[in-house]
Amino acid sequence: MTIALNGLVNTVGGAENAASTAVNGLGANSTAAELTQASLRMNQYQIVATAVSAIIKSDSEAKSAPARAISR
Repeated sequence: MTIALNGLVNTVGGAENAASTAVNGLGANSTAAELTQASLRMNQYQIVATAVSAIIKSDSEAKSAPARAISR
């Protein structure tokens, strides 16, 4: 099975940008709501990055499986 990886770059990049923007906007006088928002954005980024990493790993394993079978 082959997985289409085309949209994953934008998915990770979008989540990373949202997290970065939220964190960069924090300061000493940030409100609890702003801190919570930044925390949520960081969690979303972590979830997206973990999911995309798992997809890439799965695709890599699927593509290397035929080569392993031949070498045995």
